[in-house]
Amino acid sequence: QARFAASLPAPRCAAIAGQPQRLQGAAMKSGTMDEAKKQATEALDAQKYFDGVQVVNSAMEAWEERFIASRQDLPATEKLAILRTPEAFIAAVGGKLAAEHKEELAQMYALRARLLAGLGAQKRALVDIGAALLLLPGDAALQRCKDDISDSAAGAVQDASESKTPTTIITGFLGAGKTTLLNHILEEYHGKRIAVIENEFGEVGIDDKLLNTKSGVTEENVIEMNNGCICCTVRGDLIAG
Repeated sequence: QARFAASLPAPRCAAIAGQPQRLQGAAMKSGTMDEAKKQATEALDAQKYFDGVQVVNSAMEAWEERFIASRQDLPATEKLAILRTPEAFIAAVGGKLAAEHKEELAQMYALRARLLAGLGAQKRALVDIGAALLLLPGDAALQRCKDDISDSAAGAVQDASESKTPTTIITGFLGAGKTTLLNHILEEYHGKRIAVIENEFGEVGIDDKLLNTKSGVTEENVIEMNNGCICCTVRGDLIAG
């Protein structure tokens, strides 16, 4: 039975996300980050890593919007830079951050890193924990977390080489029989689990409806990717295996 994506235990990291906060700025302390941290930590403990990442992403995006709106002396930054390019974001606004804001963001970056590591995205997790260390350089707990993620990343490389998922790309001209072949594969009983990712170009989706007419497919959820993007909508079993 093939696993579609690695799901590894998140590094323990000495409960960084549970450290007490010392926030003083009333304008930035709306409770949003506190609640998000609580929910994401619960998701981490329950190994619901993707759900936790979504919670953290939403909270950090809202934090970025509030912070930029509250300051008129900030350099121009790309929207969602807090998530997409954390090191660049910190370099741009780090000098304007109060100590309590640095601690708050560092904890969220560390929590996000642990969740990403649980999803098997150790390389990206190292970026986030690195951002946390930029905010709180020399923090022993953050450094231990980085070491844990680095160790799990080394193990993930070995595991990935031993348990690769066979992948076949089907391509061809219009009417070549691609959908017919997919339906044949999905209808036949072969004792294997198959994930089909279909990138269909055009304003109106057709192939996904053709696949939906088969009972073997309608037993499970089918998600249509719009514009080739699967960032915001994804099947949990493709991550958890």
